[in-house]
Amino acid sequence: MTHEETDELEIYCETWQITGRRFTDGIGWNMNPRGYDVRRPEGSEEFLLRVNAAREKLIRPLADLSERIRGVHTVREHAGILLSFLLSLGVPEGLAAEALALESAGETDGAMEVAGLYQVVCDSLDVLCDLLGEESVDDKTFLSLLNVLFAEADVGRIPAYVDCVTVGSADQIRLRDVRHLYLLGTNDGEFPAAVEDASFFSDREKQALAAKGLPITPDLSLKSARELYLFSRAFSFAEESATLVWSRLDEVLAAQSPSDAVLRITEMTGKGVLPRKLNTLPLIDRIFTPDYALEHLSGDRPSEGVIRALLDAGEERRLRVREGDLRNNFLPITKCGLDRLYGGEIPMTESRLDCFAACGMKHFCQYSLGLEEYERAGIDARTGGSFLHAILENFFREVRRIRTEEGRPLGEIGGEERDKMILRAAKAYLHEISADENGTDARRQMQIGRLKRAALPIVESLCEEFAACDYQPVFFELNISRKKADNPDSPTFDLEDGRRLFLYGKIDRVDAAPAGGDLYVRVIDYKTGQKTFSPEDLSEGKNLQMFLYLKAIVETTSPAFLRRIGAPEGAKLIPGGVIYVKAAAAEQTAGKKKYDEKITEESILQKAKDGLSRLGMALDDGENLSHMDERTLPKKYDAKGNLTEKYEKFVYTAEGWDELMATVERSVRETAKKMTSGLIVAQPMLPGKHSSACDFCSYKPFCRNAVTKKK
Repeated sequence: MTHEETDELEIYCETWQITGRRFTDGIGWNMNPRGYDVRRPEGSEEFLLRVNAAREKLIRPLADLSERIRGVHTVREHAGILLSFLLSLGVPEGLAAEALALESAGETDGAMEVAGLYQVVCDSLDVLCDLLGEESVDDKTFLSLLNVLFAEADVGRIPAYVDCVTVGSADQIRLRDVRHLYLLGTNDGEFPAAVEDASFFSDREKQALAAKGLPITPDLSLKSARELYLFSRAFSFAEESATLVWSRLDEVLAAQSPSDAVLRITEMTGKGVLPRKLNTLPLIDRIFTPDYALEHLSGDRPSEGVIRALLDAGEERRLRVREGDLRNNFLPITKCGLDRLYGGEIPMTESRLDCFAACGMKHFCQYSLGLEEYERAGIDARTGGSFLHAILENFFREVRRIRTEEGRPLGEIGGEERDKMILRAAKAYLHEISADENGTDARRQMQIGRLKRAALPIVESLCEEFAACDYQPVFFELNISRKKADNPDSPTFDLEDGRRLFLYGKIDRVDAAPAGGDLYVRVIDYKTGQKTFSPEDLSEGKNLQMFLYLKAIVETTSPAFLRRIGAPEGAKLIPGGVIYVKAAAAEQTAGKKKYDEKITEESILQKAKDGLSRLGMALDDGENLSHMDERTLPKKYDAKGNLTEKYEKFVYTAEGWDELMATVERSVRETAKKMTSGLIVAQPMLPGKHSSACDFCSYKPFCRNAVTKKK
């Protein structure tokens, strides 16, 4: 297998957490390389063919080895089969070639170690055959014997030094003449380890069974004594000093405390030995490696001795870099580079526009360089959004079919039928992913079940909205592109430098309502994250795309599209609004206020629906607003029926629509001008009072920018 094949196979297996029998069950892998996402990346079919071919290359020799081991009994037979397996893979020749490459690169020590590996294996097999050749063992016992010999084998040259460091676990390590000992992880419950008895029988019952000749596992007191023995044994290895190290926080930043052994040592010495924080130790006691000196002393000027030690260690370049405040705040790109990045046309999506508005450097790393992190397939904020998008799309597509074919309006679809439709929509989504919706991963099934339940209040809320308004869904996942004549054309902008920018993508839903002889049209975008919207966003280059899509729809002259949307002959399309539907129910607490109140599924569902909201802007036209459900309008009224000042900016007039489009187009051109200026700037927009765009940015190690949070 090549390095590329190995990398692709490893990434795919890590994404989908493929282990064990899934390698050998004979079922081809066709899950989306991006995980739980209905959108498959370009070239995914070729990628899956390569991954399955690499899987076959990896599994075939291992499957043959497994077949040959069956029926083998003695150590000598096991050793012979293992040696034949290594020879069939060309291990000796591969190691010799790698050793030669290392020696040619000047890495003599590494070359000697690699060259000696195969001989170590052969010597270990010879020892096993000499000592236990005719002994009958199973494959697990043979592997254990081989591990014992490998653990004792020396690979490489004899160290040219007297002092050395030995690392091992407390229950297996054997030491002597240890001058300084370090016991790591002496946290409460870790070392000595907490002892728990998970058996069915009590200690008294175990004693009774042992008296009848049925001894079970050691009792709790014996396990506890064993843990204390391992600690005292490890502690006693030290001749001059013993240092106990524990952490104050665990991996999730929860507080940790030292073990009882640390506290007992403190008391036994009359508090002559007291715990100390690492950062309180003298500088000379804290610096053991160049990395520590360079990375953990960034706020202090190292002493001349430390600088001299870094220079002696060959770290002059890193030391000089550390002395300056190195940040990639500005990244210039040549004209040649710009031509390679953009050429004559710049395709753009909403996510790309918003990303550039947030930070030019992040946009460059993510979309121009194509840098990305590989994540495990799971139900998180991003894939959970795809899940709910797919459920809503599949559910309302079936609603439209029922209305068209059976003549039943949405209000006649009962709750039980809706539940079944949601379940079918969820299964349709999982089928697109090609994941097994009946899989054995309990945690994944729990997450999917939770998302199915989360979809219910959203579907119920949308059904109630459609039952109370004249707007009805016409399109789901409508493509905005230049490829289909019966779709709206992509919004296109001719730029000053001769390039052309066009936007493409999909609209989650397009609704229409009658407007006399014309047709009101609104575009809907489902948002499952913490979506915020303000009209001021448009002048800042954010949230532009849905407004441009609505403009593209209402200005379309294609007869084919006008027929598809249901516009009467000679009708005009009127921009009714841009609505963001928060398709993620917030966590709600359904508690009792009175003793006679009962918490029911209906009350919980209603509370979840009340937590949903709509964002966006709408045409302030009496007929248009009358077609909408008042509960979901982006405009709000006070108790006297007056439009509140806070929400007045969320509506526009027919004349205001033209001004709005002028603002949107100006923002697009300004964004495009910055994008093609050849200067990539790392000046991220701060989205909130207490957060920074840099806090969770994957590219922070690259740009090394530091943003001061707003107070």
